[in-house]
Amino acid sequence: MRKLAAGVAAGLIVLAAATGCGGDPAPSSTRDTPGAAAPPAVRTTVAQGDLPDACALLSLEEAGALLGKAVKPPQPALDVIGADEAGCDWQKADEDNFRLALIQFSVYRSERYLPRDAYKPGEIIGDVTIAGAPGTAFLTRSGKTTVGVNYAVKGRRVTIDVTVDDGDPTARVDAITKTAALVATRL
Repeated sequence: MRKLAAGVAAGLIVLAAATGCGGDPAPSSTRDTPGAAAPPAVRTTVAQGDLPDACALLSLEEAGALLGKAVKPPQPALDVIGADEAGCDWQKADEDNFRLALIQFSVYRSERYLPRDAYKPGEIIGDVTIAGAPGTAFLTRSGKTTVGVNYAVKGRRVTIDVTVDDGDPTARVDAITKTAALVATRL
């Protein structure tokens, strides 16, 4: 289901870029309002039982370091399963070509979402240890350009997928596992 949503989201992004749609979103926070105080870079606490604002769990700088290039402000991800998922997407800032580079980040209300057996055997690269996340964690690969991590922390499932537009996505594995550990401290 996530891969279908990712494909749909990627297609919509490419379609919007090709047709010139999009533009600046309407102001949605003080960050978009001239003269207003800037919000904190990241939210570090989450009320028990609530899903976090996934877009607030990483700063622009942290997302850029993960992708390996500057990113645009984050956008809420396509809502696939409703209230049980909080997702966010960061796209590369450079729009000089139609090659997609993005981060897809999701926090699920329960570990039961997207477990290891939801993946085909060829999509699992191997197990990995995520500091601060004592549950199972594994690396995934989708196609030639996307690599990700899937792990459980504090009763939730977290997935971080990075699609690169240049080179081998497995070169981002260290950055992905470090980011996963950082996110684990913020949940």
